[in-house]
Amino acid sequence: MEELTEVFINASLPSYNTTALQFPTRFLEYGLYKAVFRLQIETYIPGIEVYGEAFTYLRVIKSPLVPVMIEGAASKTARGWNQQVYLNPKGLSKDPDDPENKVRNYCALVVSGNRNHLQR
Repeated sequence: MEELTEVFINASLPSYNTTALQFPTRFLEYGLYKAVFRLQIETYIPGIEVYGEAFTYLRVIKSPLVPVMIEGAASKTARGWNQQVYLNPKGLSKDPDDPENKVRNYCALVVSGNRNHLQR
């Protein structure tokens, strides 16, 4: 049997009484949720309830990191002899689940076509 903790969203989810639920970004923590919709009709007769329920499961998972090295997300670049290319993975990469938090750790290795000229 499932162990569930009931959470009423009427006060915290603006779309609770519309035709579609819209969860704001980071509204739910990571994990598994069971969303239950209950439709109840008032009969005005004590002890007689008329209702129906539908449910679905929602799994909130971490999004993959978005690594970017060159502005514009170019996958290839070419420069002439003695021209520099600016790689900025720390400034351009992001965590979609936490866009305000800048990427802290990164590593970049540049290998030229001629491995005899590899510089650190």
